[in-house]
Amino acid sequence: MVVLTNAISPLLKVCPSGTISYYNESKVCYNAHMNKKKGRAKFIKILDDTINMPEKSGNGILKMQVSVDEKGKLARYSLTYVNLRLCGVDNGRALGYDNSHGYHHRHYMGKEEPIDFESYEAIAQRFDTEWRALHEKAKKHYH
Repeated sequence: MVVLTNAISPLLKVCPSGTISYYNESKVCYNAHMNKKKGRAKFIKILDDTINMPEKSGNGILKMQVSVDEKGKLARYSLTYVNLRLCGVDNGRALGYDNSHGYHHRHYMGKEEPIDFESYEAIAQRFDTEWRALHEKAKKHYH
């Protein structure tokens, strides 16, 4: 077993079978497998979570996906907060950050804008602050 560490993955264990175990700060373990398709870059999904929030607490869906390359460098990310109470366009995506289509960008209430990328940690912190503020707004609409 090989253990990789870097700023994106505090503890990433790569087993000979290709199984990946990623432990975050809360000691939660995420498992993934290497992409073995020929002719494509091999990415390792280290985070793939979906959290469904109950209607009485503001409703919404939080989706987080992060993949790294074989060297542990950030390859892809998508952080999304979906809440149809707040956003009736873009399939309810009230807020999102990702690097699909070859550039880093932000989705907000149906509009997309490019962003400056400093680090994944900075984007994740910005997303966390913004989705929590939007979620509080959604809670107020419920009561």
